[in-house]
Order: sequence, then C-alpha cells, then structure tokens
Amino acid sequence: MRRPSSSSTLFTLAVGLVLAPVALAQTPGPSPAFQATDTNGDGRIDRAEYHNRLMDAFFLLDQDKDGYLTAQELPHVAAKAFRAADSDSDLKLSAIEYMNERFKEFSAADKNRDGILSHVEVEVYDGFGRR
Repeated sequence: MRRPSSSSTLFTLAVGLVLAPVALAQTPGPSPAFQATDTNGDGRIDRAEYHNRLMDAFFLLDQDKDGYLTAQELPHVAAKAFRAADSDSDLKLSAIEYMNERFKEFSAADKNRDGILSHVEVEVYDGFGRR
C-alpha cells in the first residue's frame, strides 16, 4: 500500500468522517461511511452530498468553534499541506479554503469525470489513503 502524498495529508484526516478507509478486496460494496454520506441512497456520492458531509467534518474538527481550522486542530496534517490549503496565508483554514482543497480530491477521485463518486472510485483513490 502506498502512502498518500503530503499534499493530500490534510484531507485524509477527516476522511474517516466522510468515507471509511476500507480496502476494496475486503469489502465488495460501499462502506458504512460511504452509505452515510450517500444520503439519497442511490449508491453514489454527488457533490451536494459530499459538500454536506465535509461541512459536518469541518465543524466537528473546529474544536474552539471559531469558524476556522488551525494547525493545532489538525495535528496530523503536514505543515506543507496546511500551508498549501491556506490560500490567504493567515495560518488558519476557513470553510471555503477547506472545501476548495477537499473538492480537489473529489475531482481527482472521480476518474470517469461524471461529477459523482462510486464506491469503487472512492476505494481505489490513493489520496483517500486507499491502495
């Protein structure tokens, strides 16, 4: 199994809240976290479902409830990845900065470019810590 790149490390922290890290060979169908994100139950995650789940993750990670994520609130995030996401260099991530970076991963995982993630696309995407 390859390690995720440092640029994706920031966004793998909340993946457990979005999509559980389960190897494709171990689970033939969607993981429970995938199913929880797939709120309409169609077996796919669209951008609206992904956005809603990410906002839940953002506010859960925002321990001091100030509307920003800091490096202290994301202790397992590489400094380089945090700085890359911090587009205004204010040493904190707004919800917009967080979402912009997370949606880059959505786009990268969406191999067929249909704007929807299947459980197979999620399971094999390396940026989510998959194989």
